[in-house]
Amino acid sequence: MGQTTDQQFAGADVIFEGVALDGPTATGIERFHVLRYVKSSGPQLIQVDTGRRVQGPLFVFSTTSITATPGETWRIYAKHLAAGLFRTDLCLGSRRLSVAGAEPPAPQWLLTLTVAGRFGTRSLLENDDPAGQVSSASVRRGELLRFRFNFQPTSVTIGYGRSRPQFLPAQQAVTWRVRASGTYLVRLAATWTKQHGSETVRFTSRFLIRLTVRS
Repeated sequence: MGQTTDQQFAGADVIFEGVALDGPTATGIERFHVLRYVKSSGPQLIQVDTGRRVQGPLFVFSTTSITATPGETWRIYAKHLAAGLFRTDLCLGSRRLSVAGAEPPAPQWLLTLTVAGRFGTRSLLENDDPAGQVSSASVRRGELLRFRFNFQPTSVTIGYGRSRPQFLPAQQAVTWRVRASGTYLVRLAATWTKQHGSETVRFTSRFLIRLTVRS
């Protein structure tokens, strides 16, 4: 069944990018070395039922089973099966990011803005590259905003008109209540590093969320 990226994100219990370690097994459970968690958190080594199995000389799988080769990098969208065990398939959104031996892709930040209050709860999801993009959301005055990120920001500020910017705690989860109508600009900055041979290169990513607040 076709789903949008937002639906796949909302439907997964955990999303991570990791390197396949096993290939097909008799139980169907394969291990992945986690490079980073996109949604939720957990151990660095995770067990996933991929939907394919080895039964004697035969491979048993469906058209939705993922076929990860050891050494490949995958983004896995998974559901809880039991304590410490997850399941995935292509319909959930899992896909290969790189073949065995290739360099994993640069981090792609997935920003999540959850708005909760008198008017219900909804989420704004946006895939951002390191150059940063603009996301927009429309909320009502008095609503409680919960900003949740899958990375550690180095700064979070909120600007309103000509007022002095308000600095919020640089945390992965930030709560803030809208006080007045108008347009707010939420600016985020994050710093991350990437290894290139023997050199460590530092990158800075900047993001902007425009909030339009109604009475």
